[in-house]
Amino acid sequence: MVTVKNIPSYSLYINGEWQKGTGGEHVRYSPAHGEPVAKYEKASQEDAERAVAAARQAFDSGIWSGLDGADRAAVLLKFADLLMENQQFLGQLESATLGTPLKYGLSFIKSAANTFRYFAGLARDLHGHAHGFGDNRMGMTLREPVGVASLILPWNFPIG
Repeated sequence: MVTVKNIPSYSLYINGEWQKGTGGEHVRYSPAHGEPVAKYEKASQEDAERAVAAARQAFDSGIWSGLDGADRAAVLLKFADLLMENQQFLGQLESATLGTPLKYGLSFIKSAANTFRYFAGLARDLHGHAHGFGDNRMGMTLREPVGVASLILPWNFPIG
């Protein structure tokens, strides 16, 4: 394991708590200058399974899946606002970890905030469709949350 001091260290966020990963630690070096810029906990399969189980429990409880579109939109808009409030710090981190000029790191944060604002608009527009089939028959579709997904995010554009 590489020992690196004075750089930010990030844990896993599982079930509402910051936790150490059981897969060890990863040091991220800037491709621009080779210096370490951050340390991250590595998630193992066990960590991923715990995260999926916690997400499943949260989904089944209705904490998120039971919210109406306006409440979901409010959460996503608040997150977008927080991204922009922390744009300088997050942009510098993005720039360092990706090896890009700061202007690009800052633009990535703005782009991510705009993406969350876009999805907030979609959350407010959840609706179904009715289809007439003649003979006084009608079919109806509803858009509803379907469950939990485990995703691997791209390493080359982590915030977007």
